[in-house]
Order: sequence, then C-alpha cells, then structure tokens
Amino acid sequence: MATGASTADAAVLLIDVRKRLMEQTRRHLLLARLLGVRHAVVFVNKMDLVGYSQAIFEGVRDEVTAFATPLGFETLEVLPGSALRGDMVVGRGAALDWFSGPTLLERLESLDSGVEQAAVGPFRLPVQLVSRPQGEAARGYLGRIESGVIATGDEVQILPSGRRTRVREIRKHDGLLNAAAAGDSVTLVLADDIDVARGDLIAGVERAPREARALDATLVWLAAERALSRSAGEPPHARPRAGGARAPERPYARRAATGCRGAGQRYRALAHRPAGAVFHRQL
Repeated sequence: MATGASTADAAVLLIDVRKRLMEQTRRHLLLARLLGVRHAVVFVNKMDLVGYSQAIFEGVRDEVTAFATPLGFETLEVLPGSALRGDMVVGRGAALDWFSGPTLLERLESLDSGVEQAAVGPFRLPVQLVSRPQGEAARGYLGRIESGVIATGDEVQILPSGRRTRVREIRKHDGLLNAAAAGDSVTLVLADDIDVARGDLIAGVERAPREARALDATLVWLAAERALSRSAGEPPHARPRAGGARAPERPYARRAATGCRGAGQRYRALAHRPAGAVFHRQL
C-alpha cells in the first residue's frame, strides 16, 4: 500500500456501509496523505443491504469527513453505491436518485493528474538502475522522470558529483525518443563516460537542485513497535528495548540514521499509531 501511494495522485477507499469507518480505513487515509496523495474518493459500498437509506449514508459520510478533513486532502469525495448491482459505479442506478453527486467513474475522470503539474517543473531523474551492456554498447541509466522534460542534446548535471554532460539518446522499451516528460520511465544514454551509480540524480542545469547542510523532513516509520525518540548518540536500531534487550538491527533504520550528516541529530516523535509513526528529523 505504501509503495503504491507514494506515486499516486488519488486514493479510492471502499467502506462497508454496515461496518462504517473501521480502523484499517483510518490508517489507509492517514498513510495515503502522509505519502503525498492529494485526492481521496471514499465509496460507501453495499447500500443495497441497508435499503439505500440516505440517513445511514449521511451518517457514514459525516464520520469519514470528520476524520479525513484535518488530514488536508485537496479534495475529498464520499459516494454511495452498490458494486454488486452497479449503482453509482458507472451508471447512477434508479435507487439512489436522492444523491446528486458524480458516479465513481465520473469522479475519477475529473481528477487532475499530478503528471501535468510535474511536467512544468525542473528536470529530475533519480537513477534506479545502471545498464552495463557487453561489448561497445553505451551504458544507460534507467529511471522514472519525476518532474520536467528532457530532450536529446539537452545539458544535464549529475549529482552529487556535479559533472555536466549532454543526453545522447533517450530509450524506451519500444524504441528511441526525441523527448520524454514527467511520468515516463526511460533509459538515458549520456554523451560522456561519467561515473553514475544507482541513487544518483540526473538534473537539468537550469533550476538545479540547491545544496544544503540542514533540512526538515517528515519520516513515516512503518513498524509495529512504538516510535523511538533519540538525541545525539546511538542510532535507532541499537536502542535497548524494555528489560535491557537490544532491538534487532533493521537496514532501513540504519539508513535513516546514517543517510544524512550533521552534528546534533535529533529525532522527535510527532505521532504514533499501530500502523506506523511520524518523525520529524532535524540536522
């Protein structure tokens, strides 16, 4: 769920009208917003089992709205329907004539895409894989364009090394491209032989990323155990548990502790729920 939400613009959540807003749905709404999802559509299903009652639906809608509104979604839509009978999925159905809002399909088709907004931003491609073919074939750098556009011949900068070069080829699985935009998964072939590794960033020279020694970030800690607070000293994976036992090492915890440099690292727990916790990290 976290992987999908991290690249999504909208979340569609199904609620059983008889069970109302369950804890799992609360967690999904919370995690979706923390991971950057901007739009939420809640489909209140199985309305046929409660006689398409408007009063019951409005009670569920008010419960969802009260919980989700403080999370800060750009749009939040709560729709009644019956997936079994097709009411309010594609067609409206005769039993829900009291509801004047859009169907589920109409709402999804009206949502604005984050890709369109990202395309006008500066070019950014995090390198996910380096292709090292045999023979004289050129090395390629694979990744998904997170923002901006890129064209053959454009000058780019490799970070963190700061080296500059130009794009010689843009490849997709079905052939060569003259240009690519945000949302495209491509392979870039560069004009110069530069040491580029997975995790590096290929960026446009215009509006290049700004280097900084301090940052604020929100971390989503996906673990069953309670969020850990720490001051400068031992990393989170080395913290003793209750009774003196040490918590097992976790690769993601170690990366969180050592991935940035700076004196006086501090973690402060902002919130904790069984599905995860939110951390504010100050360097």
